[in-house]
Amino acid sequence: MRLHYIVVLAVIAFATNGNEVSAGKSRVAITTTGALDTPTTRLLRTQYTDEERAFGLNLLPGSKKISSIITNKKLSKYLKSNQEFDDVFIRLKLDKAGDKLFENPKFLAWAQYVDDFNQKHQTQNSMLPTLVRQFGGDDLSIMLEKAKQADKTYGVALRLQGEQMKLWRREGLTTDMLFKIYKLDDGATNLLENPGIKIWMRYADELFPGDSTLLFKKLQKTYSDEALSKILINGKTVASTEKLASDLQNQQLRYWLKDLVPPEKAFQLLSLNKGADDVFGSPQLQTWIRYNAAYAKQNPYAHKATLIDTLLENFDTAAMVKMLKTRPNTAYGKHLAGGVERDLIKRWVTDGKPLKFVVENLGSSSPAKKEFVTGLYNKYKAAA
Repeated sequence: MRLHYIVVLAVIAFATNGNEVSAGKSRVAITTTGALDTPTTRLLRTQYTDEERAFGLNLLPGSKKISSIITNKKLSKYLKSNQEFDDVFIRLKLDKAGDKLFENPKFLAWAQYVDDFNQKHQTQNSMLPTLVRQFGGDDLSIMLEKAKQADKTYGVALRLQGEQMKLWRREGLTTDMLFKIYKLDDGATNLLENPGIKIWMRYADELFPGDSTLLFKKLQKTYSDEALSKILINGKTVASTEKLASDLQNQQLRYWLKDLVPPEKAFQLLSLNKGADDVFGSPQLQTWIRYNAAYAKQNPYAHKATLIDTLLENFDTAAMVKMLKTRPNTAYGKHLAGGVERDLIKRWVTDGKPLKFVVENLGSSSPAKKEFVTGLYNKYKAAA
């Protein structure tokens, strides 16, 4: 028997002209009048077309095991007494299912009940109003996105999300509106962990297929360079968002190149001037070095920024010394630190600093280190 519904999240809890569909503390409302210059239509509906009801029960995992959870006899009893969808939903304790709703076998029983009810009464009522009343539109949308992360519920969640987006397109929901619904403009540094990001990306791709820069363009318009950089830097430290953050940062670097952002400014935008701890081990320093090289190649007649000059513009002597004494364990980090140390000693020689000053700052950790620093100092002084 085919299930007559678009299910779960055909539309999140929208209402127009200030009306809202709410559940507890969770609620979402959208006004289309004025924003679209089209007649306002109610987005939350209980009647759907055949196309919208084409999602079948057989696509839901475990649909053949409904009888092991709740007997056909009990379902028939509910149907005979014409129990409301909400009542049956609560009887099955699905209002307590939370994020596990879509993998709960009792959800399948309830879905079957809705289908049987519609068949009995020749109606086309949707499950959506019940789900929105129980969980709220915004929470429900996040539940659906999370359901996509599990193999068991990926298929049904993906299909339902696709049906949802068809309705969004039909009703004129814009990507800007969706961006605000999921609070992607609230400035949180962990923004990329917001499930709404993935929902927005898929919907944007539905509207404008083939453009892989849509999210970056939207973020770039919403946030300052510094704020966006912080979001991307934070995203690169989280395993689940590292790839997305890296892709977005590469797009950001290309944007900076196009906008002729000087390397010295990029250094600060990448927050490399915020502290002397683990600078040489920071992935952002590697990013800056790549950007600096690309900038120099693209602008051969521009001032050439060097790492030592940029560091000295942002850190005093004490910070530079601390930086060099807390080197990272990686070979690349050690290589960078070694190069900066040599350049710093050469700079101090040029500035007329005495050997005692250099040794006290960089060569006091061991006799071998003192000998190494002294040798470099004498070499650079002889060549001066």
